[in-house]
Amino acid sequence: MPHRRVRRPRPGAVPGAIVAAGTGRTRVQVVSYGPDSFHDVTAASADDCASFLGGHGVVWLDVLDAPDAGTLETLGRLLHLHPLAVADAANVPQRPKHEAYDGFDFLVLRLVRLGPPGTPLDSEQLSIFWGAGWVLTIGEHPSDALNPIRERLRTGSSELRARGADFLAYALLDVVVDNYFPVVESIGDRLEELETRVLGRPDRELLVSIHRLRRELASLRRAVWPLREALSQLVRDGSGRFSPATVPFLRDCYDHAVQIIDLLETYRDHSASLLELHLSAVDLRTNEVMKVLTLIATVFLPLTFITGLYGMNFTPSSPWNLPELRLRYGYPLVLLVMAAIAGAMMLFFRRKGWLGGRSDPVGIEPSPDEKDSPD
Repeated sequence: MPHRRVRRPRPGAVPGAIVAAGTGRTRVQVVSYGPDSFHDVTAASADDCASFLGGHGVVWLDVLDAPDAGTLETLGRLLHLHPLAVADAANVPQRPKHEAYDGFDFLVLRLVRLGPPGTPLDSEQLSIFWGAGWVLTIGEHPSDALNPIRERLRTGSSELRARGADFLAYALLDVVVDNYFPVVESIGDRLEELETRVLGRPDRELLVSIHRLRRELASLRRAVWPLREALSQLVRDGSGRFSPATVPFLRDCYDHAVQIIDLLETYRDHSASLLELHLSAVDLRTNEVMKVLTLIATVFLPLTFITGLYGMNFTPSSPWNLPELRLRYGYPLVLLVMAAIAGAMMLFFRRKGWLGGRSDPVGIEPSPDEKDSPD
């Protein structure tokens, strides 16, 4: 994931201070629905949302743009939200969590989606508030991740239309959790591709790709682990904030989060093994190169000795003069001896298996079954 810009109040600021990214009037999409009714309106400002609250159906307020401080303060006043919860929705990033207040619940999530090929993962914070008959969602920037819920609400036969605000909150939570599956599956595909490249020809670019993948896995793990804790808290909550008919759906969502964590743990171990495999492959290539260079140096070692020996200067009258210097065919004879020595050494290396030839391990006798085998 790319490096995130943190929006937080200055040290010593008043608790609940808002540092928002929006600079102008923020649009809010208002969806009001019931079993037999549905209305979808885009409000020009947060003040226009007051007329939709207090009805008999469910009202979903979705902040479409990057929220500004004025919009958040107005929505907090209309829905009687705690200032600290509103500040957590504005000052990003926050750790995924669930908090229960008097009259409403607050949930912070990390919404992760796949971007174009070769780009980092798209990640943003999504804050969900819900109370009796209303739901409020606040994102970091405009997003279409929640459009599937709007489409389901537009369908008259959708189960969402017949249930309350708690089920809508679950549906939004379920969309966020389901978005992790294609991301995790893509990471699994990338791991297989990287493994094939490691076994083929490892290079520096491959090492960078492995480290980038490990960073994404770490970011996903930091987002899903606290999400699982929040879901576990919601499932175990016996205060009646979720209707008994909604609790089984929450348990299913919790199971999905556990599956994602299991996959992330498996892929994290796989990536660590892949990194070790890459380092081992690089060491193996280095050893092969060093082996070739060592064999070449070893072959030329006696040849260098011979040429150095016969390259010494002696006067013709010296009693210790090399006798081969007076032979008519001394030069080709020395070359022939040198070639014979090099050939003998290469044959010795091959019999030992140092040149890639087949040989039995030194000091290990074949078993009786192997001796009697027709192969």
